[in-house]
Amino acid sequence: MSDIIETTKKCFDKLEADGHTIIDPEFFKGLGYPDEFIDDITHREESGEGKFQLFDNDNKPVDYIDGVHYLTFLRRVAYEFDPSSYSSKIGRGFQAREYYNVIKEGVENADN
Repeated sequence: MSDIIETTKKCFDKLEADGHTIIDPEFFKGLGYPDEFIDDITHREESGEGKFQLFDNDNKPVDYIDGVHYLTFLRRVAYEFDPSSYSSKIGRGFQAREYYNVIKEGVENADN
């Protein structure tokens, strides 16, 4: 069983079906995910104007955020449980829910 699956089994209660948030990579590393796994899905997101403006945790505008898109994280973890997992949904929230459910089912069946 992969390190990703083992880690996910231990921390599943801390995961969410979130398709929108950009998370500090240290959050996932703190849950026990391997640095290489998280570093591979960490990207710089440039801030924009209007609804595309990014903010820090203090609600202050920033020029960019180096982080992990939660949807990308869910997609990659779901793949560990089921390499054929794929979401054809259009919305990020709907996709996140599908990947989260793949992970949830995988966690529930991992020991069976």
